[in-house]
Amino acid sequence: MTILSTRVSLSTGSTRMLRVGGAGQPIILLHGYGDSAACWTGVLRHLGDRGHHAVAIDLPGFGQADPRPAGAMIDVLDTALRDLIETLGAGSAVVVGNSLGSVSALRAATAIPDRVAGVVTISEPTHGFSRVHLVVSAQHESWVMRMATAQRRAPQIGPQLMVRLGSRVLYARRGIDPAHLRGIADYIYAGGEPWRAMREVRELALGAADFYDLTAVRCPALIMHGDKDRVIPVSSSRRISAAIRGSELLVLNGLGHCPQVEAPDRIAAALSSFVQRRCQPNRSEGKAVHGTQGS
Repeated sequence: MTILSTRVSLSTGSTRMLRVGGAGQPIILLHGYGDSAACWTGVLRHLGDRGHHAVAIDLPGFGQADPRPAGAMIDVLDTALRDLIETLGAGSAVVVGNSLGSVSALRAATAIPDRVAGVVTISEPTHGFSRVHLVVSAQHESWVMRMATAQRRAPQIGPQLMVRLGSRVLYARRGIDPAHLRGIADYIYAGGEPWRAMREVRELALGAADFYDLTAVRCPALIMHGDKDRVIPVSSSRRISAAIRGSELLVLNGLGHCPQVEAPDRIAAALSSFVQRRCQPNRSEGKAVHGTQGS
């Protein structure tokens, strides 16, 4: 399946959009912090093979998107997603997010419920942000600045170290193409200033409690989480699922924080099944379903 790459203009700036299919209700795929639409290429191919219309964009400030406009990051991402749904012209969409992208997906489900036909979260972080906040807390900022100073003398050290360590943190499987992690490292170490990224993540962590009211989610919801996630514990998604009426919880055996990179075929299959079962017109919400997906 050929993936089309185009530019799309939103009120938050121009950005790259990857796309398969062209008819029917779109599935919008949102990446996590520091990542880009490229993390969804495998899933896009599998969804296209299954006949779905799916798109992934570089969120404002990430990947090949224009620099992010002024304002709170989460609010800018909200605006971009609203604009994208409007631009696609399908009335409503199924919104899927990994990590930070899942926050945007859930916020859309509560803020513009008539435009979100279904929501899927993968490694939703809000109830696990305390672990992330510990890493980027103020007491560690001096260490980050020392690392940045060292990197100015040898610019390749920081990104190389991150790719090496990131493969152990973000993935449960070995042998994943390092290009994904290089893209994240490029964002974090842009301009030799990794503390900027640390402060952004800390800002997100501190605001997590006010991101949304999960009881307001009324559309069908699928909550996925890898059981080997070393960044955000599975308990975060269990709490999310428990708070959303009629949601489905799917624990992904043997996968880490970015399952869409590790096992795009499994993620696409789960998404396709969910969309066909729960997100078609006149489908009822149903009862909560909990399950585990094997390898």
